[in-house]
Amino acid sequence: MAPDHEILITIDERFVSDVAEEWLAAIARHVLEVERVGDCELGIVITDDETVRRLNREYAGDDHSTDVL
Repeated sequence: MAPDHEILITIDERFVSDVAEEWLAAIARHVLEVERVGDCELGIVITDDETVRRLNREYAGDDHSTDVL
């Protein structure tokens, strides 16, 4: 049985025309399969540096921008 990969994608409205959600989900699913990741939930957020900094501060306690939370 294939693993259950739930992929949640949020794209800030300013970037909707720059990134195709279906394309991004397909790439993420492929990487999870190639890496043989079991059942999981993956969240991808496409947004600006300030929003990432706020999320990083809120969830990780680090007050800086990053590319992975």
